[in-house]
Amino acid sequence: MLRTPKEVQHEVLNGNVLKAAFILGWPMMVTSLMQTGYNLADIFWVGHLQKGSGSAIAALNLSWPLIFMFMSIAVGFGSAGTALVSQYTGARNRNMVRKVSGQMLSFSVILSSILGVAGFLSASLLITAIGAGPDVTNISIAYTSIIFLSMPFMFISIVFTRVLRGWGNTITPMYLNGFTLLLNVILDPIMIFGWMGFPEMGVIGAALATLISRIIYAALAIHYLFSGKLDIKLRRKDMKLESGIVRKITRVGTPSSIGMTFTALGFVVLNIIIVHVTQSDLALAAYGIGNRMINLTFIIVDGLAFSLVPIVGQNIGANKIERAKESYWKISMTAFLLLWLFSGIFILFSEPILSFFTNDPAVIREGVVFMTIISLGMPFFSIFRSSVGYFNGTGRTEFQMIMAIIRLWVMRLPLCYIIGIKLGASGIWYGMAVSNMLSALLGISLVMSVKIEGGVINEG
Repeated sequence: MLRTPKEVQHEVLNGNVLKAAFILGWPMMVTSLMQTGYNLADIFWVGHLQKGSGSAIAALNLSWPLIFMFMSIAVGFGSAGTALVSQYTGARNRNMVRKVSGQMLSFSVILSSILGVAGFLSASLLITAIGAGPDVTNISIAYTSIIFLSMPFMFISIVFTRVLRGWGNTITPMYLNGFTLLLNVILDPIMIFGWMGFPEMGVIGAALATLISRIIYAALAIHYLFSGKLDIKLRRKDMKLESGIVRKITRVGTPSSIGMTFTALGFVVLNIIIVHVTQSDLALAAYGIGNRMINLTFIIVDGLAFSLVPIVGQNIGANKIERAKESYWKISMTAFLLLWLFSGIFILFSEPILSFFTNDPAVIREGVVFMTIISLGMPFFSIFRSSVGYFNGTGRTEFQMIMAIIRLWVMRLPLCYIIGIKLGASGIWYGMAVSNMLSALLGISLVMSVKIEGGVINEG
């Protein structure tokens, strides 16, 4: 049964916390699954190219951290939208909910246009600097350049999703993602292999399919925001930037964006470490497929962790501080237990899972090693992710920044480099697993030690 935003808000503020997390979380899980589907669809189809499928998969994996580095800025400022909107919703201030939502949209269009142009112009230089083989590098440059053209549409979709989460509406983004994912899945083989009269474009076709899908998503999102079909209808004047609101968006969003950007940059550095081990193209391809499989399990964690943002935010807006912290403990422990189950499944069935995405036996063998080792640290990642969701809900996004930087730059990258020197690719995988375990301890210690007294909506 679908709930109205008012019913969801009642459950968040007065009902069972885990029930509220499920009501908010399951559409976000489905939405995250669909967003992962964009990448999996590309991986699936290019993995079945007759020639050079291994290089094509490696190229997509090489591109992703760089794209994510630019996307992370949108996700960071989107977190500001969720925190502010959820707290104003808890405080029952609908006028400010509209204003923050409208100005988040304007802010994202301006910022994404600048970043999209910058990314397009710098793609060749940045990817070449990573140091992969020439075939992988050239394919990656072509794919990444096109994806950067979709940056404004990508930002609109991210802000739309994050703002609606703050309202307590996680259903509408799920529907839009489902429609555009289906469109992307249909367009991928047509444009990659040259079906129905289209020229065969390979990896470039995958990028164009993604671009078209994101344009359509952005157009539908804007229609929904201004049509009155949602709980709150935006007006043109809501998009006019006001210095006070922009300051709040910037103050809350900047630490989150910095943290996300350092996370993305960390994955770029991780790729550099991987390309310097023996048989680096093989390791990169195995990491590309295996990591996406592991990320499928994180969808459940993300659904629960993301539900913490509106739950914590609305309770803080309603001045229910203890309930906000209680929500963290119940939801993070539930996610931890679920990931224990999924880690066992991946250890037992990694080979048939990988075989679905590639027919290269060498990639499958290395992928099995990757998934087996990484699965050991999977459950602990749920605690880290829940801690991030908790602090995003409070609006104290500087702690997300601190956790992101420590997790990757203090823990993961040094471990991957040091162990990778001795053990090769498997040493890198061990470094990743251990860093997830240590990051869980970091998240718990910060949640227990940081005192939350009130929301960011009451700050000047």
